[in-house]
Amino acid sequence: MSISTSSGHSSGHSDRMSTSTSENRSKHSDRMSISPPENRSGYDEMSTSSDHPSSSTGREPTIRDLGSKINMFHRVVNTRIKSLQDDWDSKINILHKTMHDYDGRHRQFEVEVNNQFAEVNNQFTGLSNQLVLVLNRLEGPRTMRALVVID
Repeated sequence: MSISTSSGHSSGHSDRMSTSTSENRSKHSDRMSISPPENRSGYDEMSTSSDHPSSSTGREPTIRDLGSKINMFHRVVNTRIKSLQDDWDSKINILHKTMHDYDGRHRQFEVEVNNQFAEVNNQFTGLSNQLVLVLNRLEGPRTMRALVVID
């Protein structure tokens, strides 16, 4: 099996490497390609599509070189993920604080409105009591007049 990446490095199960042609390099420069097994001799053939060898010595990359690069990419990706998670966590904390502040203001507003309703309710209760007194006073003489007329 042969796996080529846009970085020009391959991975497989053996140290045997081959270099792709320029035509193949241009076709696969922007994507990863996986080709079916071509060699049935018990190991997979690896190919590279890079114009430049991975090491400064001019040799083709080994499995160890490729493993090191994969590990480096994993570290970079993990660092980026951690950074995004930290950014997300800080934004969530800001959102929670904002919601908590809003909730506090909402509760304060609710208390103020409830106090105003209680005050208005007390005023209506007082007014209602006064009206009952007035009605009782007005009813008193009527009741007496009615008693006088009936007798």
